[in-house]
Amino acid sequence: MIISAPSGAGKTSICYEVLRRIDDAEYSVSLTTRERREKERDGVDYHFVAPEEFEAMVDRGELAEWAEVHDAHYGTLKAKLSGAVERGKVVILDIDGQGARSLKKSYPDSVLIFIFPPSPAELADRLAGRGTEGQESMKARLEAAPQEVENVELYDYVVVNENFEDSVQKIVHIIEAERSALERMRTFIDRYSAEFSGREEGAEK
Repeated sequence: MIISAPSGAGKTSICYEVLRRIDDAEYSVSLTTRERREKERDGVDYHFVAPEEFEAMVDRGELAEWAEVHDAHYGTLKAKLSGAVERGKVVILDIDGQGARSLKKSYPDSVLIFIFPPSPAELADRLAGRGTEGQESMKARLEAAPQEVENVELYDYVVVNENFEDSVQKIVHIIEAERSALERMRTFIDRYSAEFSGREEGAEK
């Protein structure tokens, strides 16, 4: 489940609450070269790495996707993502449109959700209310928001984050509905059909 939004739309808070409500969901912690904010925890919010280390990982082909956003690099480790998928987890990724496009190519059955703030004015208010951005940083994030929105045609679902609880419930419902999608139920359907055919053959004998 790839979740994207302009900075300040509330996607990180929504992701954490969705994780709390879905037992077998796992958060994919991204790598970043940006500075750690005051309340952020290394290995929980992000894996904070030096630019040189990040570049080395790119050169070694260890990243499933990576992108430059607001003068910093972000990426997803292939090994951790593939490991979670193999364990049957619902993997939630909080990444931008560039990363979403790359991952969709590698994982075609990914589900993409774009979160909109109610309005550009509300987005500016939320960014200011976070208290984590300087004037230049906030200006850059607001200027980047229209570029993020340009990627929306890539996504499967749109959620307008006007009310936090409603937004969380919508995404939980999307995940539950996607579990029952026909293509994701193929293993069950094939097993059911095989067992049913076996019983019919036994009855004929």
